[in-house]
Amino acid sequence: MSKEYEALTKLRDYLRAYLDPAPQPALADGQIVLAYDLYPDIDAMPHPVMLYIFLEQTRIEQSSLNMSQITEEITIYLLVKNKPISELFQAVHDYCAAVQNAINKDRTLNGSLAECEISEINYANELLGVSRAFGAEMRLALKYERTTIYYPDENLLQNEGLMPIGG
Repeated sequence: MSKEYEALTKLRDYLRAYLDPAPQPALADGQIVLAYDLYPDIDAMPHPVMLYIFLEQTRIEQSSLNMSQITEEITIYLLVKNKPISELFQAVHDYCAAVQNAINKDRTLNGSLAECEISEINYANELLGVSRAFGAEMRLALKYERTTIYYPDENLLQNEGLMPIGG
């Protein structure tokens, strides 16, 4: 498994273990998922509350000859549906606060990363006009180091050297 994918699964697993949305109900394993589509389909949501973790961008900086500093820009889509409007607002704010509290308790996600930081939260008011749903987009940055990956360069002679990628 790549370090980049591993960081996403560590975030998902950490939220599954430490998210405490009281007074809202706790989320089951299937309600916090890695997303591969940019915008989750509200009508296809298998549960009335879902957290979708989506990788937006990965930045790689060469920090030394053997190490790279990785920053993954993540968006968590939090969607709540099938409740009265007043309860939708309360539920989204409770779940957002729960995500913030979980990450603020341990920014390394149990030592999995160098740092996890929430940079902003945007609320999706436009969903109310389309369906009985409300949501939020939470922007996060995951930071960690990994060993630099080297691949042979096609222009080099055999055994002449390796060129770093990702730096």
